[in-house]
Amino acid sequence: MLPLTLQATDAADPFQTSQVFPVIRNINYIDRFSDDVELITAPLAGDLVITYEITYPTHTVPLVAPKAADAGLTHLSVHQAAMTNLLGRANDAFVSGSEEGLYFIAFDGYHENALLLDNQMWASITAEVGPIIMAVPARDTVLFVPQYNEAALDILLGLRADIFGERTYGLSDLLFTWDNGNWVVLPE
Repeated sequence: MLPLTLQATDAADPFQTSQVFPVIRNINYIDRFSDDVELITAPLAGDLVITYEITYPTHTVPLVAPKAADAGLTHLSVHQAAMTNLLGRANDAFVSGSEEGLYFIAFDGYHENALLLDNQMWASITAEVGPIIMAVPARDTVLFVPQYNEAALDILLGLRADIFGERTYGLSDLLFTWDNGNWVVLPE
């Protein structure tokens, strides 16, 4: 696969911090870009990294360090702006569950994965259902089950394998748990 570069028009397009959103990617996403593209990233857990995108009316582009610097933004201020934007829309997200104990998050079809960064939401979820096991096999698919529900875990494992296997750009085939405000990889 050829390395990706950013088009000159993407690099030159002005943006406002209100257009910046976090996106969770697999670590391999970074390798798809040419060496001269300096993405702003931060580790999340396992094979997941936080990246940032500028959302335009017709498309999104990765936010790169030089463009952020030109706008007077540091990595920290990019993250803060992205989280403000995400959390400002997070009220539109909802958690739905099945009788078997499998839960999923529905949001906008693109930023479900970014809701992994909403510490308040996950603290609330774990306070309600107890310790959880979570899978994020695709950007629009966040599944979780109570840690001690074996039947629900079997369903989650099957869905994770099916979804991760079908998607051109699967996100992660790892399992995670929420532990004191952090995502931690669960050994299988």
